Amino acid sequence: MSEGGRVLEVNKSFVEMFGYGASEVVGMAAVDFVAPESREAVAEHISTDSPEPYEAVALRKDGTNFDVEIRGKSSEYQGRVVRLAAIRDITARKRAEKKLREAEHRYRALVEKVPAVVYLQEIGGPDTAMYMSPRIEALTGYSPEDCRNPELRWLMVHPEDRERMQSEDESPVRPGEVVTTEYRVVHRDGHTVWVRNESVVVEDDVTGSRFWQGFMLDITEAKEAEEALKKSEERYRLVAKATDETIWDSNILADEQIWNGAVETMFGYPPGEDTGERRCRSRWRWRGVVGGVPFQARRR
Repeated sequence: MSEGGRVLEVNKSFVEMFGYGASEVVGMAAVDFVAPESREAVAEHISTDSPEPYEAVALRKDGTNFDVEIRGKSSEYQGRVVRLAAIRDITARKRAEKKLREAEHRYRALVEKVPAVVYLQEIGGPDTAMYMSPRIEALTGYSPEDCRNPELRWLMVHPEDRERMQSEDESPVRPGEVVTTEYRVVHRDGHTVWVRNESVVVEDDVTGSRFWQGFMLDITEAKEAEEALKKSEERYRLVAKATDETIWDSNILADEQIWNGAVETMFGYPPGEDTGERRCRSRWRWRGVVGGVPFQARRR
């Protein structure tokens, strides 16, 4: 309790907190109990009689500092207007907050070095992501700030994949469930990028809110290679069907052979599958006629 900025009375907790005797503090200025960097703020709250809580750095008798939260208000005491102040030691809370900030800084630094887009998105909440790593700009041409636009989330998805992705997004999910999907994204400059999106559902123990926590990888090169392989295989099949020469492939490890339809003419095998290819396992013997000359082949 203070009057005119000077202490009138304190309780036992104050004495233990600051290390003074109860009689020592009577008459001392209230600002004497805070560190120099907090004195202006304390003096302002006292002079304006502000009831709002605020934080300050307190000063013990031995000169050590600690963090406090102060709440003050005016009251009548023995016919006089005095200021009552409640002081709470928040050192542990401030220390925990500092450790949390440091951990978040380390986590953010790690995430931003990962060669993938890392994100956090509330399920059923606003369409803008709560966090989007800077890698999103290299992948899509849009910055994390651009991604705060709720309309951009679906505009980035290729029109042919958009309906499927929206349907998957509305499907029920359980905490801990991992969802993996592949789709196309339209880059800011107009070209198409294939991405693999892998995310897990996490739930806040306190609020019960659920979130998508995941990452996106650029798989464009893999998709292009896959498509090129399909086209190459299709060209091979067309050539194999069209040629009159026997073409075969032998897988030694699987003890399996594949050959084209020409083997039917050359060796007299009956028609095979629609693809014009046949498979044979174990030991085999070929017999046929080539140019009117009997021919025999045997696998050893």
